[in-house]
Amino acid sequence: MKPSESTLLVVAYNREKVRHEELDTIEDIEIAKKQSYDEVIEARHKGWWESIEQLNVDEVSTFEAWLETFVFNMQNQLNQLEIGASSSDLGFNV
Repeated sequence: MKPSESTLLVVAYNREKVRHEELDTIEDIEIAKKQSYDEVIEARHKGWWESIEQLNVDEVSTFEAWLETFVFNMQNQLNQLEIGASSSDLGFNV
């Protein structure tokens, strides 16, 4: 027995609703990243060579979060490059 058209529409609607919620979550994450980045840039403008002792706790935390994100992204990029390099070797080993 085939599902009815209304059942298919409900399933499609629910699927799109979940996808929309996922996109909202991604958007919220990206907004938070941008705010964090903007705060780091603002702190950076205070003085590039300003010692860490002169930063307040929030500025240090923001900078630390930015650095952790940067390291994570670089490691992820490196992993992707390594995966791409190793998968391109497949089939060429004679």
